Amino acid sequence: MATALSNLGHLCHMQGEYAAARERYEECLSIRRELGDLHDIATSLTSLGSILDMIGNSTEAERIFEENLAITREIGDLPLVSTALVNLGRVASYRGDYERARELSEEALRITKAIGDRRLLAQVYQSRGAIAFQEEDFGTAYEAYLQSLELREQLEDRRAAGHSLAGLGYTACLRGDFELARRHLDDSLRAGRETGDLPGVSYALSGLGYLASELGDLDESERCLEDGLGIALRSGDPVVTVVTLEGLGTVHCGRGDFRSAVRCLAAAGAIRERVLDADESIRPTQARVVSRPRPDRPRRRGEFRLRGPRGEPRARKSS
Repeated sequence: MATALSNLGHLCHMQGEYAAARERYEECLSIRRELGDLHDIATSLTSLGSILDMIGNSTEAERIFEENLAITREIGDLPLVSTALVNLGRVASYRGDYERARELSEEALRITKAIGDRRLLAQVYQSRGAIAFQEEDFGTAYEAYLQSLELREQLEDRRAAGHSLAGLGYTACLRGDFELARRHLDDSLRAGRETGDLPGVSYALSGLGYLASELGDLDESERCLEDGLGIALRSGDPVVTVVTLEGLGTVHCGRGDFRSAVRCLAAAGAIRERVLDADESIRPTQARVVSRPRPDRPRRRGEFRLRGPRGEPRARKSS
């Protein structure tokens, strides 16, 4: 029963059905706590913490990940230890505690290289890219995302490669290499569509919307965002929905359509209040860095201010 619930939760998670995934993971964890197998409990904690992270509940996710790390160290399951370290590092980076995030990431990297798990190593590099991105060390971020992409392509994991490509696209955009950014984001979008990764598709579209706004094309920006919003609403992803609504609100402001802008921003605010607990620290990854003022260039009227997620589902399928 627990295994069936875990697999069902994983399926919902990968399809972006986060509320349903959370329910299945919680039911699975409850059963496994009763049975008392620490390995199974640790696996369920990983899945539940990941979905809580995806919906913006980083405080509860951190508590889950801390328990998970303690259990995995106790049982000596190195892949699960590495995964717990990556997850905790990501949450630490949300708070701006980059020193701890880097320490956790370094330990995860040492463990993962020692055990030779290429799939997990790609995840570690992806996380290191996100941490560097948040610190605005875009050179380091790009290299980390590239290492992640190379491993995922070797493994022929097209879906996960799409997430690495998205990171590369956002990073290239902020480095001012718009042609490279477009190639990466277009490739990410194709990967998401080919694999049915709805959150990945909507995140890539948000990136293309930001890129279009950087190039001064508000029509293209609005088109990408509208498409991304439709997919985010279908997948039920609250974080990507908020990101896209806020972007659309800014584009409408740039056009002078303040009524539409208010409508979009009010809808985004309502989701933050209802689903994301109005926590302004929610998922401050690639997109939040994009939203910061750039000292090298004044912000243009109507420029897209992305906030929110990285679009990387992090569930681990359990047996």
